[in-house]
Amino acid sequence: RVPPTSYPFPQVNGELTKPAFLECQKKALEDWKKKNRKFLKKFKKDLLETFDFFIMHTPFPKIVEWTAALFWRHEELKQKDHLTLAQCLKKPGLFSEYKKELDKIRERPEFQKFFKEKFSAGLKYNPYIGNSYTSSI
Repeated sequence: RVPPTSYPFPQVNGELTKPAFLECQKKALEDWKKKNRKFLKKFKKDLLETFDFFIMHTPFPKIVEWTAALFWRHEELKQKDHLTLAQCLKKPGLFSEYKKELDKIRERPEFQKFFKEKFSAGLKYNPYIGNSYTSSI
């Protein structure tokens, strides 16, 4: 069935895909934290230690690593003085700089331990399945 012509036609915009994906992940994390504030306070846990594993949609494995670095920076480092995803969505060319910031976090031994314990299990089958992002285009 063809949608009415009054609807905007969906576009594939590779430059916006990555920052948009990460922004959605960040908002989901913030929403969960907001909805479960009492739980976190009651058990005196921070958000990242509350979960045994993070399993997520994986268009390609690297974006899961960036998401983990984003979560880490947001929760562990609580950095505020950095390029934002909102800026990257307005000017997609900025994403390469944003990614460099996440890559610095990915190099930290404490982050690598966190990623291995909480995220890597969710990537087990991706090498067999392949890149679901490009196959969907």
